Amino acid sequence: MATAEVETFKPELRLILDGSMGSELHDTYPKVPDFYKLWSTAYLIHKPEYIVDLHKRYIQAGADVITTNNYSTVPRFLNNVGMLDRMEELVKLSGELAVKAVDTMRPTTKRPILIAGCIPPLNYSFQGEKIEKMEEASLLYEKIANALKPSVHFYLCETMSSLDEAIASLTGVTRVSDKPIWISLSLQDNDKCVLHSEEPLKEVLPIILDRFPKLLAVSLNCSNHYTITKGLDTVMEVVKGRKNIKYIAAYANDLNPIPDKEAVNKLWERFDGPSGFPAKPHNLDVTNYRDTIKGWVDKGCNVVGGCCGVGPAFIEEISKHWFPAREVRLVPPKV
Repeated sequence: MATAEVETFKPELRLILDGSMGSELHDTYPKVPDFYKLWSTAYLIHKPEYIVDLHKRYIQAGADVITTNNYSTVPRFLNNVGMLDRMEELVKLSGELAVKAVDTMRPTTKRPILIAGCIPPLNYSFQGEKIEKMEEASLLYEKIANALKPSVHFYLCETMSSLDEAIASLTGVTRVSDKPIWISLSLQDNDKCVLHSEEPLKEVLPIILDRFPKLLAVSLNCSNHYTITKGLDTVMEVVKGRKNIKYIAAYANDLNPIPDKEAVNKLWERFDGPSGFPAKPHNLDVTNYRDTIKGWVDKGCNVVGGCCGVGPAFIEEISKHWFPAREVRLVPPKV
């Protein structure tokens, strides 16, 4: 899509997503037990009020979409503490907490707020090639989608890092709901423009779009911003002429680059270690990210937000730049 065409977008087609949940909960709120075994799910169990508070902070910062906090409410994490039998209960709770946040904010927020139902990897992120057998995985995704169904406006199959992982998630969701679905893929942080499975984006994305012609949006997420900048060129080429695709979304992380499978393995070895992820300073500056997003918009992107390490301050900066008349506030955590 040419830059000139971007300027014809109606303002209401532009949407701002929220940002990180897990890393923002970890960095900003009091610690809870089992965080390094359960990640953000630990807050569902021990401090659900912090999740509501963070959702509200993103809305106050200008987000049009908040995403349910069930990214790690999946077998790979729950098995760490023997809680797999609570998966559907906790996923359902994540949807209810998002609804509570929106309902609480409704009297003070004039714009509509959408809730995206998170459909995450069933394993740790970036390990899509380790997906369970297709039918087994699809059945698990059915359970997640069904638990979220009463609470969400659409589903966001995010951080999909292999073709099989994407197909399993989309298959499971479409079996239980006719609500809109967005697909979001994650790329290795290198120049190859490949998923973490090493499958080329330009080959994987057409297969997905042909098999699921009712998809509403295509997105790239949980890669570094420079990786997404390059990947969007391929996305725009593939979706050209596909009129069902109404949104092109992008939301980068603020992690150290993850260029190959070795880096993925080291990442999760540290997480499974006695101290979890080592603390690291954030490298992404809010103004730099805002300017990067301007380049994404020039390419044809009309939905932006943040992933791991990108918190409310980033969303506020994007909101002020994208919707200057919108009243936004950067609110500290209420703890």
